[in-house]
Amino acid sequence: FGQYHFNPKNKVNPWEPIEPKGLKDPFNRHVRFVLTFSNKKNLALSDTRKFAKVTLIKAEHFHKTEHLHDIGPEPLEEIFDLKEFNARIDRKPNAKIKQVLLDQSNIAGIGNIYADESLWLASIHPAEKVKDLSNKQRADLFKAIKSSLSKGINLGGASTSDYRNINGEKGTFQQVHHAYQRAGTTCDKRGCKGIIQRIVIGTRGTHYCPEHQKLNK
Repeated sequence: FGQYHFNPKNKVNPWEPIEPKGLKDPFNRHVRFVLTFSNKKNLALSDTRKFAKVTLIKAEHFHKTEHLHDIGPEPLEEIFDLKEFNARIDRKPNAKIKQVLLDQSNIAGIGNIYADESLWLASIHPAEKVKDLSNKQRADLFKAIKSSLSKGINLGGASTSDYRNINGEKGTFQQVHHAYQRAGTTCDKRGCKGIIQRIVIGTRGTHYCPEHQKLNK
């Protein structure tokens, strides 16, 4: 939430923030949509790359609408257990695990950062095929995903670029990254002397440690 005023003279971004001060951050200049409530507060959508979609849906119809019916389960839901996790990733047994994690039709909410961090934590190579994952690796990855997402939420998300919370403030998860955007640095896993590397998997920049995240033989 924040306070904005409309300045028609500003052709680039006519919605200019007033309060809180965090909304004056340059990354919050891409406001595309604003809802004004009866208490004069505003809910603003800042969308730098214009990927967002805004639609009005009744709560009871969320997973029936054309916009969300293909979205997978949330990994932090209590009903999302190891059995469901395995069933979801086994839908694409020949695919690389990193790509499967990023596919929102399999599991919702795992972005590039959290995929890299989860795979690092579970000691799994991002290019490992799903069918080659051992039962232990699957269990470790399941726990790592829940752990990484929970930690990210507690730290207010990752502001490696343009992400800000509803008050225009940065998250701090990027301060404790183990892999993402740490290419060239020494792996901080205890006892590991590997150097974090960056590769591209499915067009996405991917960070991992070649020392403790090795492909299964």
